[in-house]
Amino acid sequence: MSIDKFIAAMNQKAADLGLSRTVFKNANGFFASGQTVSARNMLKMIIEATKYQEICNVWGASTYTVNIQGLNPRSIEIQSSFMLEPTLPTSRYAFIGGKTGTLTGTKGIRNFQCVARPSGGGDTYAAVIVNATYSSRYTAMGQLLDLAVAGIADGASVGATACVAAVTDNNGNQIGGFLGIKNLDDRYQPASTVKTMAYMVMLDYIKNLDATLTLISSDIVGGSGPDMYAGDVITFKDALYLGFLPSSNSTMKAVARVVGEGY
Repeated sequence: MSIDKFIAAMNQKAADLGLSRTVFKNANGFFASGQTVSARNMLKMIIEATKYQEICNVWGASTYTVNIQGLNPRSIEIQSSFMLEPTLPTSRYAFIGGKTGTLTGTKGIRNFQCVARPSGGGDTYAAVIVNATYSSRYTAMGQLLDLAVAGIADGASVGATACVAAVTDNNGNQIGGFLGIKNLDDRYQPASTVKTMAYMVMLDYIKNLDATLTLISSDIVGGSGPDMYAGDVITFKDALYLGFLPSSNSTMKAVARVVGEGY
């Protein structure tokens, strides 16, 4: 199956990056037994993502209008899962971009990986919150960034099961050691933060983001994202926005299917 090839490519890229605690079972982040990531690995993943200019152009947007063609042509406005969140500590930090990941129910988890810098200027930080409550996910990120800016390595006080941050340079490289460390290498469900890796894999293969893909009935799944339908035609650029802003699961499955056909 083409999707299996896409997942294999995600796992190969994870191995190439040295993400030894990471295993992908799907591309959209649904709960799957054995699908895991650690805070350390999630940090490395988002630092790697900063090397992709196409991702940097997208993931910090608050809103975006998608023009869908095909059987049901329409325009829809989508918004970021976190940039408009009122508890995001925007008075202290400028958020450059990032990705949330959420699982609900008994296996609930609230993840958040981001790139940010102090509002008054200074170093750029990559930071990861794993398994915070929905109400505290963004507050916890503020706590973590406060520790990182202060140069504190211990993240025990952060309201999350695991967390870590690091200073990064403009070329996507970590500078110095880890900051705000808590349960650095324990394994957790990544939820939709898997899309960060998935879209890197897409961009490794798709060079023309104005090229289009057509959704089919098997692509339509539940969970996050706007309503999408079989026959919808979107560009890969729009797929990036749909994945990083409202975290569209149907779009991600379509990308995995189409790109996987080329592997």
